[in-house]
Amino acid sequence: MKKRPTVKVICLILIAFLLVLPFSSCKEKEEELPPPPEPIVSEEPVSEEPPPPEPELYANTLTGLLDLSEAEKDLRPVAVMINNFKGAQPLYGVGSADLIYEAVAEGGITRWLAVFANSVKIPETGSVRSARPYYIDLANGHNAIFVHFGDSAEANKELSKGVIDRINGMTDSGAFYRKTGLNRDIEHTAFTDGKRLSETITRKKIRNTLNNAEGFMNFSLQPDDIAAWKTCNKLSIKFSGSYISGFDYDNQAEAYNMSQFGSPKKDAQSGKALSFKNVFVVYASYKVIATRSNTDLLGLDLSSGSGLYVTDGHAKDIKWSKGDGKQPMKFKDENGQELLVNRGKVYVAIVPSSNKSSTAIS
Repeated sequence: MKKRPTVKVICLILIAFLLVLPFSSCKEKEEELPPPPEPIVSEEPVSEEPPPPEPELYANTLTGLLDLSEAEKDLRPVAVMINNFKGAQPLYGVGSADLIYEAVAEGGITRWLAVFANSVKIPETGSVRSARPYYIDLANGHNAIFVHFGDSAEANKELSKGVIDRINGMTDSGAFYRKTGLNRDIEHTAFTDGKRLSETITRKKIRNTLNNAEGFMNFSLQPDDIAAWKTCNKLSIKFSGSYISGFDYDNQAEAYNMSQFGSPKKDAQSGKALSFKNVFVVYASYKVIATRSNTDLLGLDLSSGSGLYVTDGHAKDIKWSKGDGKQPMKFKDENGQELLVNRGKVYVAIVPSSNKSSTAIS
């Protein structure tokens, strides 16, 4: 017969069971407890770097706008002779000019003097044509470097005296190139740009800084008495029978959009319409100084005269004067006080005094 477990063995098994049970129970309870919360760490505020300051901008002496950097503010302007012959349209680069002069060259045809305050940033510009004496005087009034492609005999007399620093396409070929694909005569294909002009200025050791930064005009945010001026939403300026410049006021842009030859005037380089904040009509006396190949070559009296200032949908009668070739054109109101001029791009039409009655505003 098998022996039954003794009381002693049974007691030992019970004791062992009782010793193991608490540890097993504790383990289960420990596993059921949620994890202790993570310690809260106080975060130090992260210091952000302040944004870099906006670069300081300086006043453009041709427009009054704050659009020149410190490196650009003392550069000499560059004045480029622009061909405005109808067969040489469209023009390139003129929309980037700060100031445009339009005057009669000969045969009723006008040429432009496009003045750029920042010579480095001049885009592809042209076509460039030959000089006439009074354009030299206009450029000199801004202490500008004069850019042209050839000259008339009368202009050459002045230029040969060294009256102005200049870059001439007839002798400074590196500053110009012939633009192809324009479907026009070769004399209407000379172009330049800021890179070529800057390299030529350096190579020729032309002074490229202003001796002084005298402003072209007394620029302000807006003339004080403009509400009392004549209304001018449209302006028509007659240079000759075939050269008439029109301007329509754009209320939204607060500028005048230009038209010529019956179409809006556009800059082919940028594709944008030409527009100006300020339009000046200057009446002056032209006279024939020579006749060559049945063409009358003109001189222009830039001493003083009357005119019209147009801006912000209004027009005002003015007086103007220039003096000698080194002086800029100055503008005064009818009472002889210096004219306050809106900040912005400027267009100046130098119109034969005989066509004054043809100027129309509405």
